[in-house]
Order: sequence, then structure tokens, then C-alpha cells
Amino acid sequence: MLKRRYSLQEVQETGLPWMNEIERVWSSAPYPFAVLLPEERCMQLGVPILSSGREYPSAFRSRGNEFIPLYDRTDVYKLLKNRLFPYELMGSKEGDH
Repeated sequence: MLKRRYSLQEVQETGLPWMNEIERVWSSAPYPFAVLLPEERCMQLGVPILSSGREYPSAFRSRGNEFIPLYDRTDVYKLLKNRLFPYELMGSKEGDH
């Protein structure tokens, strides 16, 4: 079963980066470039997460006092780039202006 909400402690224990929703600043930036989307956005954009539960978060974003998991969709960036918001990206893609 997929976990949809995490505490700050749980997020910190994963060692994965997380974004502060208000400041839109990453805790760290281990990926030179990444498209990181919550489950709902994955569905909206036609790239849903695996229902088998075998897909794990690559990062998190704060939402109030909780954190939601973000899933890596970098491999479909070219298909989605005109529909993405700046805060759904980590880093920048070379050649894109």
C-alpha cells in the first residue's frame, strides 16, 4: 500500500531531498536535473505511478505539517515540458531556455 503522507522525521530518515512548499527551496539538490511530481500530477499528465507499490518516492514536498511523496518523471520531460510548473523541476535541463 502506498503511503501518501509523511512526517518531517520520516522524510529526514529517507535521506531524500524535500521542498519547502512556501519558500520553494530544496533541502538539497542531489539530482542535476529532475522532474518530480506528486501522485495527482502524475495522473493528470498521463504518467501514473505504478499501482503495484513497487515505485518509491524520489523526493518530497511539504504540504502544511506533512510531506507528500514526489515521483521521478524525468524520462518523459520532453513530452511534458510545456505543461510543467517551475517548482516541479529540480535543477535545469541543458539546452532548454
